[in-house]
Amino acid sequence: MASSTPASTLYKDIADSSAEFRTIRLCPAQHDEPISCVLENAVRSDNPQYVALSYSWGPRTNDKTISINGQDFIATANCESALRCIRKTDDPVTLWVDAICINQENLGERSAQVAQMREIYKQAAHVIIWLGCEDSDTSPAFELLEQISELGRYDPLVATSETVGTAAAWQAVENLFTREWFERIWVVQEASLAKSITIQCGRHVMSWTTFNRALQWYHKDIGHVNRGLTRTDSLLLNALEVRNAWAKRQYGSRREPNLEGLLAQFSNWKATDLRDKVNGLLGMSDEHAVPELQPDYTRSVCETYTKVVKYLITRDKRLSILGQVDNPAMYMGEPPENKRLPSWVPDWTPDRPYRNRLSETYRPEGDSQVMVTSTGMIMIPGGLNMPGSGYGTWEQDSMVREEMNFKASLDLLADCCFPTGADSPIYYRGRGPEFDPEGTMSLKGIKVDTVHSVTVPLFRAKEDLDDPTFFLEWEKFAILQAAPDAECPYGGSFEDKLDAFWRTLTTDRIYTERSNLRARPVCRELFEQWRAGLTRNANPAVAHRPETADTVDYSDESAASRLLYGMFAQLHLSGDAPPDLLRDYEAWKHHLSQLESRPPEPPNPAPSGPPEEYTLPNLEASLRIWCFARKLARTSSGRLALVPEHTQPGDHIYVLYGGSVPYVARPLPGRGTVKGYWVDELGERGEVGAAYRVIMPMHQFVGEAYVHGIMDGEALGYPPIQRTQRLRRVEVPVSGARGEPEFEALDSLTVFKYVPDPLTPEQEELVAKWREGLRAREQDVWFDHVTSVML
Repeated sequence: MASSTPASTLYKDIADSSAEFRTIRLCPAQHDEPISCVLENAVRSDNPQYVALSYSWGPRTNDKTISINGQDFIATANCESALRCIRKTDDPVTLWVDAICINQENLGERSAQVAQMREIYKQAAHVIIWLGCEDSDTSPAFELLEQISELGRYDPLVATSETVGTAAAWQAVENLFTREWFERIWVVQEASLAKSITIQCGRHVMSWTTFNRALQWYHKDIGHVNRGLTRTDSLLLNALEVRNAWAKRQYGSRREPNLEGLLAQFSNWKATDLRDKVNGLLGMSDEHAVPELQPDYTRSVCETYTKVVKYLITRDKRLSILGQVDNPAMYMGEPPENKRLPSWVPDWTPDRPYRNRLSETYRPEGDSQVMVTSTGMIMIPGGLNMPGSGYGTWEQDSMVREEMNFKASLDLLADCCFPTGADSPIYYRGRGPEFDPEGTMSLKGIKVDTVHSVTVPLFRAKEDLDDPTFFLEWEKFAILQAAPDAECPYGGSFEDKLDAFWRTLTTDRIYTERSNLRARPVCRELFEQWRAGLTRNANPAVAHRPETADTVDYSDESAASRLLYGMFAQLHLSGDAPPDLLRDYEAWKHHLSQLESRPPEPPNPAPSGPPEEYTLPNLEASLRIWCFARKLARTSSGRLALVPEHTQPGDHIYVLYGGSVPYVARPLPGRGTVKGYWVDELGERGEVGAAYRVIMPMHQFVGEAYVHGIMDGEALGYPPIQRTQRLRRVEVPVSGARGEPEFEALDSLTVFKYVPDPLTPEQEELVAKWREGLRAREQDVWFDHVTSVML
C-alpha cells in the first residue's frame, strides 16, 4: 500500500516472521478529530491482547491521510472510516489491520505475514466485521434482523416476510447484503477462525449470534428472493457460505476443511491480487502448513495455481481437483498474462458464482461437513463417497439415502508424473508454440472412446432450456440420429434411447439441496411432466431461437461459435431413422400432448429417499445444473455424453486412474506418435538443456464428461464380484450449541454407512488377474502446457 512516508522509515524489521507481527495502538480522540496511531511489534507467545479488523479495502479514489508514529500514512477511505468509528474517546484500542500492520511494499514480509494471518485471527480477543459507513438502510436493516433473530429463536414460522417488518425494511436487509464485504475472499478465513465476532456498520453494532440466527431464518424465507439469481441474491448466498464455514469449525469434526473444497466453494469471491484466490483460503485449510503452498508473492498467478494442482494430485492420488477446470473463456491467439495456465489447471481468476462440476470434492474419512439448508442445519459425514466404502449410501434419522457419486475408475489411485525442465527436456523451439515442461502432466488411464458428433452448447441455462426449439434439437439428436456403429450400446428401441437420453441429461441423478441422489424410475415420470410443460408453457413471443446466418452477431464470439456448432450438429442429424423408431417417437409425443392439457401430478413415492426429494422442481434443477455450458455428444461407439462446451468431434474420452468421471482430451496436432523417447531433430537423444522435439503424443485437457454407461467403472471391465453391504455405525461429534436450535441438546449425530464385506481369497485372485490384464491396456496420457488457446 502506497504511503506518503517511505515504508523503510515507518516499519521496523520483524525478527522472527513466523512468530512476530505488528499491531497499531489507536489513540483516543473525539469522532471528528484526526486519526493518530502508534505502530508496535508483538510476539504471539506473549499472548498480546488486540482486536482484528475484517473489512474490505475499498476503492483508492478517495484515500485519506492518517498519522502513524507521527508520520503521514495514506489509508483507503473505508479503512479510515472504520478506525474513526472504532476509536474510543477515553482509552486506546489495540488493533490488527492488514493494510497498516504489514509492509505491503516488501514482498518477502508480505508473504510471511499473510502466512501468519490464520494465527492472528485465531488469537485475536475479538474480530470486528466492518461493513462500511452507515446509510439510510442501515438502521431499518439492523432492526429487522434483530427482530427476526429474536422471534425465530422461539417460533420460526413467525419470522417471515409475510408477518414481520415492512417491504421497505426487507429491501433494506437485501441492500445490506450488497456491501462489498460479502464478496471479498479474505473474509471467509477471518470470520471462520474468530473466537468472538461483532458486525458493525457505521455506529450500528450486532452480535454474531444475533446475525447468525437471523440469517438462518432469513434463508428459510428467501422464496421472494429466488426470482432469478441477481447480484443481491448471490451476495446473500455468500453470507450463508461464511456462516457455513464458521459453523463447520464450531460443530464439525474439528478437522480443517481441505483446500480443494474451499477453492470449489469460494474461489469465485473477489481478490485484488489474484494469487489470493489461493492464499486467502489456505490459512483455514488442512494444508495451511504445507511448505510448498505457503504464500509467495514472488510467484506468478500461474505458478501459484499450478503448484496447488500438482500438490493435491500427488498427495491424494485423486483427480477431483480437475473437476474445477471449466475455463469457459477460451482465448484465440495470445491469452492475457494472468491466463497463461496449463489446460489442466483451473482458472480461479474469474468471479463466476456458478460452477457445475460433475465430480465430488474429495473429503477424507472423518471430515464431517455442516450445511445450512432451507430446513435448517444438517451434518454430512466425510468419507462416505470413497470407492469401496459403500459408495455414498448412508442412513440418518432413520432415512436411507443413496447418493450418486461416480466411480468411473473404481478405486484405482492416480498414477501421475509432473516433469521439470531439469530432468525432462520435452519441448521443441521450432514450429508451433513453445511448450514448457513445467506445465506438462502425465496420468495413467484407458482411452475408452472418441467424440463423433456434438450439438449446440447450452450457453444460457434458463433461456435455452425453456426453449422447445432448442431442446428438440437435443432430443432428436439423441433419439433419431443413427449411431455411428450399427450396435447401439443401449439397444435400438425407442424406449432404450429415451431412457439413455433423460438419464444423460440428468447425469442419472436427482438434485437435492443436501446431495445428489441416484435416479429412480420415478424420474422418468418427472422428466415427461417437465417435457410436457416445456411445450405447454412456451411463449412464442419471447422464446429464444438459435442464431442463423442472417441474425447472428459475428462480433459476438459466443454467438458465432454457437451458429457454427449448430450448423455442424445439424449435418449429423439423420433423416432416415427406422420407421418403427419414428412411429414410437410420434406416439410418445402424442402421450406428452395429453399431459400438456392437465396440470402435473405428484409422482409415486421413490423406493429410497423421502418422496419430497423426488420432485419436479428437483428434476428441473438437475437439468439446469448439469446441462449448463455443456453439449450433448455421441461417441464413436454410439454412447450419449454430456461434454464441455468446447468439445469437438475427434476429441478423445479417457478414464484416468484416480478420476471419478471420464475426461475429454484433445490430441495435439504435429506431435508425432512414437512413445517413450525424447530426441533431437536428427533422431539422437540429446543433453538436458537443449531444445527437443516431442515425439510422445500430447493432449490438451478439455474437461469432465458424463458418458452414459461407463460412470460406474464399466469401461475397466472389473470382474462381476458380489459383495454383501453391511451397515456401519458412525458417531459424528457435535460440540456446543452456541444458540443453534438444531444442536442445543446434541453431543453427536449418528449415521449409518454401508460398507462391503472384504474380498474372499478367490475374489482377490480374480481381481489380481483383472489388474494384470488392465496393465496391458493402460497408457500414459500426456497433457501439454497449452494455455487457454483451443487448437
